[in-house]
Amino acid sequence: PEENDVIRWNGAKYAPAALNMPVARIYSVPEAAFVNFTGLATRQQICAFQVPAQPFQWTPVVWGHIRAVGIELDADPLILGCEVRLGDAVSGTLIGRGFGNISTYASIVPHYSTPQSTSDAHSPTNGHAQVPAAHTGTTGTLYVNLFNDGLTGAYVFNRKNAQISVMIVPEGETMIWE
Repeated sequence: PEENDVIRWNGAKYAPAALNMPVARIYSVPEAAFVNFTGLATRQQICAFQVPAQPFQWTPVVWGHIRAVGIELDADPLILGCEVRLGDAVSGTLIGRGFGNISTYASIVPHYSTPQSTSDAHSPTNGHAQVPAAHTGTTGTLYVNLFNDGLTGAYVFNRKNAQISVMIVPEGETMIWE
């Protein structure tokens, strides 16, 4: 066996073999990557993070938190949230949400559906939220937006303590042993 080999069935017996598949990677996006915002908006970009090109097809999984205060024109006027989109700040694939609450903190978790598209979901084989190997341009860029499901809101966002973590999960054909 060589360093980093795994035990694998070779057709006749279990034997050491090189791991020929990509493994998950984690990136953190620190508060310095976020920008403060004060103003009126329904959606306002507060961070863009370009994930480095990967040599395999992948899907991002995000977690994090932000704090935003203000008021908005809907049934919950003091509850402000955020969203994380892949590829474009406005029309990109939704991959995470942080629903506001009375504490003014929004905890970002993986989330793929929208009120307009309630069936959107991710699976390892459906292609939803997947980024091609060696991507270019904004294909692998994550956008964090202050977001209100209702009408325009007045936001005050300070980047202090804001952060997201991004796990890059290899997907599709790249997961097959060679």
